[in-house]
Amino acid sequence: MQKHTEHYFLGTRITGGFDNLFREEISDKGFQGYLLKGGPGTGKSSLMKRIGKAFEDSGRVTYYHCSSDPESLDAVVLWDKRAYICDATAPHVMDCRYPGVTERIVDLGRFWDEGVLGAFSADVISAADRNLALQRAAGRIQQSLTVSCKAVSDAASECCNEKKLKAFSKRLAARLMGGASFGEKGTAVRRQLTALTEYGCMTFENTAEGFENVIVLSDSRFYAANRLCELLEAEALSRGLDVISCPSAAFDNARTEHVLIPSLGIAVLSDTPLTLLSGGGTRIDLDGFYDRRLLEENRDILTLEKRLINERSERLYETMSAAKAVHDELEKYYIKAMDFKGVGGVCEELEKRIGDNKKAKS
Repeated sequence: MQKHTEHYFLGTRITGGFDNLFREEISDKGFQGYLLKGGPGTGKSSLMKRIGKAFEDSGRVTYYHCSSDPESLDAVVLWDKRAYICDATAPHVMDCRYPGVTERIVDLGRFWDEGVLGAFSADVISAADRNLALQRAAGRIQQSLTVSCKAVSDAASECCNEKKLKAFSKRLAARLMGGASFGEKGTAVRRQLTALTEYGCMTFENTAEGFENVIVLSDSRFYAANRLCELLEAEALSRGLDVISCPSAAFDNARTEHVLIPSLGIAVLSDTPLTLLSGGGTRIDLDGFYDRRLLEENRDILTLEKRLINERSERLYETMSAAKAVHDELEKYYIKAMDFKGVGGVCEELEKRIGDNKKAKS
């Protein structure tokens, strides 16, 4: 069987806290969940990577990464086994809805030596507090970044030829979707394809590479790309097609940034001043949907806010990088106190339990 892997973020920071998109996706779908509990450096991400790798050859696997540390996993879903494993600690705390029935707690904290950890108690507390302070600072910077992104988009909306954009969306939908229609309204699931990280604004473009038809919407002002994605999503749903709706962290996850239609192999991605996509696909320049005269009238506000976007985004990435460095420092203390042989035993047990799941689809 050909490997089928996908990569997304579990969620992202927004003004109201952390927006966890994962819980809504796996809710009421008959999954068996394993909720990992434990501090930083207790092997949660490594465990998920190992189990995901073990089942890649037997079916579809989706990896959900941490927006604060994209190299680390927050969850893995084994679709053909109807199972998932996730990091259920802050900031994406998850608890059992039906303990022991649909979810099980996996406590990795039992493998740390409290005596060893206690010897570093002052260092642990200091690092944890510094990390929290930096995360809060990053949150404040992101809020101001969102304000500037909205200011650019709002100004651009006043310059956009909405009638022309809607007509184009109809033609594009007809070209991409053809006569596909299944009567009943389709369903949409939200997944975080793009997030603001210590490395900058990251998009898992490799996930889109699995689609036959990739469309990249180039838009230096946000509005037209977001609006076109919303129109295409609505059209797909009205045809009975299921879609993956990817929200924009820059807009508090309140706007659609990318749209994926798996059944037709279509991926529509937005290339904006933040996403800065580098992958291939058919590019569509949306500048022609903005009225030049109106843009000129709004030039001062657009120029100012774009400059602020550059400054605030760079400051955000720097602050997130500083927070990650402190988090790495914190992990070192837990790593010194961990019995990773015990964690390895848990991993083997979970692999066997998931592999033996008789209810899983083959």
